[in-house]
Amino acid sequence: MINKIYITKVAPGGMRSLAMFSTKSSDFYANKIPQQNNLFGFIQNYKEKGHIYSTLDPLGLANNTEKDSSFGLDHWQISDIESIAGFPFDYRLNEAYKDHCGTAEELKKHLEYLYTSNVGVEFSHVESEEEKIWLYQNYEEIMLEPISKAEKMNILTNLQRAEDFELFLHKKFPSYKRYSGEGAETLVPALNSILAEASYTDNKNPELNIRNVVMGMPHRGRLSTLCLIQDYPFRNLLAQIRGTKQVPDEIYGGLDDIPTHIGPSNSRVYVNSGNMEKHHRIRVTMVNNPSHLESQNSISMGKTKAKQDDYENPHRVLNIQGHGDAAFAGQGVAFESLALASLKNYTIGGTIHFITNNQLGFTATSEESRSGRYSSDVVKAFGIPIIHVNAFDPEAVSRVCKLAVRYKKRFNKDIMLDMISFRKYGHNEVDEPGFTQPRMYDKIRSTPSVATQYTEKLLKEGTVKRTTVDNLKKRFNDWCEKEFEESSNYKPTLKQTKDPHFKGIRSMTHKWKNHDFSTFGVEPEHTGYDSEKLVNIAHASVEYQEHLFNPHERLKRTHIGARKKLIEQGKIDWATAEVMAMGSLLQEGYNVRLTGEDVERGTFSHRHLIMVDQDKNEKFFPLKGSPYMMETRVGRIKVLNSNLSEYGPLSYEYGYTLENPNNLCIWEAQFGDFYNPAQILFDQYLLGGEEKWLRQTGLVILLPHGSDGAGPEHTSSHIERHLQKVNSPVYNEQDFTAGDLTHQKANMHIANCTMPSNYFHILRRQMLRNYRKPLIMATPKQGLRHPLARSNISELEEGTKFQPIIIDKYIKDDSKINKVIFCSGSVWLKLHQVPRAHAEHENCAIIRVEELSPFPMNEVKQALQDLDLDNDTDLYYLQEEHINMGSFSWCKMHIKRALSSLGFVGKSVKYIGRGAEASIATASSKDYKATEEKFMNEFKQTIGIHE
Repeated sequence: MINKIYITKVAPGGMRSLAMFSTKSSDFYANKIPQQNNLFGFIQNYKEKGHIYSTLDPLGLANNTEKDSSFGLDHWQISDIESIAGFPFDYRLNEAYKDHCGTAEELKKHLEYLYTSNVGVEFSHVESEEEKIWLYQNYEEIMLEPISKAEKMNILTNLQRAEDFELFLHKKFPSYKRYSGEGAETLVPALNSILAEASYTDNKNPELNIRNVVMGMPHRGRLSTLCLIQDYPFRNLLAQIRGTKQVPDEIYGGLDDIPTHIGPSNSRVYVNSGNMEKHHRIRVTMVNNPSHLESQNSISMGKTKAKQDDYENPHRVLNIQGHGDAAFAGQGVAFESLALASLKNYTIGGTIHFITNNQLGFTATSEESRSGRYSSDVVKAFGIPIIHVNAFDPEAVSRVCKLAVRYKKRFNKDIMLDMISFRKYGHNEVDEPGFTQPRMYDKIRSTPSVATQYTEKLLKEGTVKRTTVDNLKKRFNDWCEKEFEESSNYKPTLKQTKDPHFKGIRSMTHKWKNHDFSTFGVEPEHTGYDSEKLVNIAHASVEYQEHLFNPHERLKRTHIGARKKLIEQGKIDWATAEVMAMGSLLQEGYNVRLTGEDVERGTFSHRHLIMVDQDKNEKFFPLKGSPYMMETRVGRIKVLNSNLSEYGPLSYEYGYTLENPNNLCIWEAQFGDFYNPAQILFDQYLLGGEEKWLRQTGLVILLPHGSDGAGPEHTSSHIERHLQKVNSPVYNEQDFTAGDLTHQKANMHIANCTMPSNYFHILRRQMLRNYRKPLIMATPKQGLRHPLARSNISELEEGTKFQPIIIDKYIKDDSKINKVIFCSGSVWLKLHQVPRAHAEHENCAIIRVEELSPFPMNEVKQALQDLDLDNDTDLYYLQEEHINMGSFSWCKMHIKRALSSLGFVGKSVKYIGRGAEASIATASSKDYKATEEKFMNEFKQTIGIHE
């Protein structure tokens, strides 16, 4: 094995650089300077392996005290090795070593302090030599920097406040599950140190000054961070613990959430040493975090990216991700988020990762929670530098926090801080940890707190007096008592929630000030657009100069030529409707962001917003670069292929939507069932984000859907799952006679459109309404190019809007409608493949339900009235999915409600479709055709076709 050695080279002019040589790569070196090789190897051994022997565990249970003292340095003095005869350059040891070490023993002690004391570094896996050199040099420098009395007092104050904060809560609410930060109180001065370093004002390069911080954080220590770092009002938190909701009563569906899930946004000045003049005010936003571990990682990245795009300067926004040790090592989304960090479409210029390491995951030990030595090992795959630090050395923690910020600013890359601590109680405050960790908790109970130990240290060295400490504690506890008293009177109001200066949970402020909660939402009167501009947009999406771009021959015919031909006929298909919606929104000042796996061309080769030059192998984006769009476009557009992942990228897009209501973010799955790995995002964020946290999102999720004989995978978007989670009032009414379900009161909008015009309108409606709701679209596969799935441009022009239902009537001899058939989605196309020439009685109406949630109750009731419904009229619901899947159960329930409101009590809706199955589709093409033929024959018999 070759050991690489990094030493300082003194170049002409006194500039330093580093050179590398191997202790075993040359007989010349091995024979000529064996002592020097031993010296350099000895130093490098500490740098690369020192973390193994560092005293990182404040409990002393996991520390390895056996040091490796090889490389035979014992009898050598540094002064004897100052010059290396015969070597081609003049090499010298690092000046820091020379300044501190005159003998081998002094060098050993110096290295032990740097690399095997309360800090352990892992830099050797970093690929870049420049970064590695910078890390070692700056780490050694910052570890040797003196800490001022003012900074020590700052650390002590934050530590003491963190401890007293937790003790106060424990005294007032001893059985409340708050996921205490006790044992890891150093988190508070650590975050303060990071934010203070981040807010240091660079007067020479003001464009590099960080103005915003987006932070994702787990439960452990979150409450103290909210109040002590983010200035969240303590009285609000206390009121919430006492049972007062933070969501005002005026807002429909306000569910609220537990305190450890909330995420405020406030600004203040952070300092390390008391000199506020050198620091500027920064805003710190914490994203909401439910109890699904690490789910906030990608969300915080997406929100960071949105802020950076709005600034048009990535340096202005810093991302901090807090992690739990067991969760970070075990949850796949942690890896997914890391995988996005360096991709050009997703990079945010580096994240500061911070593990609050409890050395336990619920009750599982480190050996049971991970395969590697450290919970941070996963980041090694990405070349991210790692610093481990003992939480009970708060000065060392402060040092490495500052180093992390400097590295991020210097290289715009991720860095990992792993702070080894413990938790004073069990997983929560009512848990008994002694059941599973008796030895550890015996040690914890006998270990003085970090605040106590640090206070004694400062008292001993004369930095602080006992009276000062006592006064700090008294003032803080007096403040806590006052906040507790005030919390009994606190109740949030709508006015307060919308106040941009309010430090509690607020919404509809700043970038969202022109929007409202969905309770008070207003739908646009129409969503159409100037038809001439739409035609120009469609042309712009496929225009190119032949001498500058050479498209694929097939695209010339099937995409470019076909789009132009359709436009000449006044027709549009699905992809053209999409590009018209995007282009029109761009002209109105909205931003468009389309992401997902292979979205540039689309899974089914239908989109081709970005094409590739067949000669140059370069990408070409007609819609963005066309002269027409460059003249008329106000907003920005990005169409970005993601990596082969769902949970991470979709969470990223959700985070992006939270920042600015003017961002239309569309995420497309390759196939409908590809959303499955991201189920947590649906359940915890999309379903109730507004009701729990007052956080709206207009995220659009496209899920290609439709039975086509392709087998059990990639057939269905499992639309029944999404519908099951809609907060429809129907669920609360036994007699199905509840009032109308209005658009703004559904927690999710779900559509299964058949016509391109409706796709156009529903995308535009997402932006033109004065509130935001997530939209799940079961997009067609067969309908992308089907000749029946064409709309006239006139259906998109000004004055037109989205049609929640579409009615097709088939009447002979002006007879009365005697059958009404409901359906949704591309099964409608199959109906039109049925020959009707032999129909004996075809007096039927087909109602396509284009929007499933909120269910179009008013429109369905009106349609049934217009069709002159009576007791002799038969009603059916046709779907291609199995009866235990699809939209039948949902629509049947709402149709029954509509019938009841019209006086038809007990009238049923009959089902036409496949029977119940365990899987969405069969893999047998014969079975698929047989089941389809069976339900289509049932449909034929229903409308009276006898072949």
